[in-house]
Amino acid sequence: MQSVRFRSALPMLGSMVLLAGCSQPSSPERHLLTIPQGTPVTIDGAINPTEWDAAQVETFADGSELLIMRDAEYLYLAIRGTTEEMIAANVYSKENGEIIIHHASAALGTAIYQSAENGWLKTLDFHWQCRATDNSEASRTERSAFLEQEGWLAANSRRGTPNELEYQIKITAENLSLAVAFMRSSEQERRIFFPLDLADDTIQPTPGGLPEIRLFSPETWMLLDLSS
Repeated sequence: MQSVRFRSALPMLGSMVLLAGCSQPSSPERHLLTIPQGTPVTIDGAINPTEWDAAQVETFADGSELLIMRDAEYLYLAIRGTTEEMIAANVYSKENGEIIIHHASAALGTAIYQSAENGWLKTLDFHWQCRATDNSEASRTERSAFLEQEGWLAANSRRGTPNELEYQIKITAENLSLAVAFMRSSEQERRIFFPLDLADDTIQPTPGGLPEIRLFSPETWMLLDLSS
């Protein structure tokens, strides 16, 4: 952040500064969502209409859909792409002063950033798990352990319907700042995101792996009301 020094010997400039201070730019209006109640979802990578009937549906800029609902314990998200090709996604949440990245592609991984002087500092990088696509006992055990340890679960991109993803995230607060960005297998450097006016590093590709420092603006993300 740049600082500007003013000399008291310049009264006219001082008056301008005082006037400017009375007219601070307003914060951007946040996308506030009250999340509807639904029933638990089977996280298998296929959006079953009977499971998602209660969900609120938001639309990405390209017409893809974001479905959101909750039960008493979990937040459920689903992404349905407009083209029949495999997708991968990052769901970003701010919880207890940390930015958590929930990544689902051919495997699942969690990354964490903490606030630092010049941005957000990476404190945990992805450790890839849950690559299996079957429903064997071993695969179910691995997924259950991942949910217990990480606090969330998704179907990896090779399970279910190629252009659909499902997430289950443990609710830990009554309000949650959230951003979603996904990419198609044919356009891996392009991010399709929600809210539509995101302009921070949630929409930037990271082809060489996650940088140590990133610029996130969670005050511009969705604010989910999970109190009811």
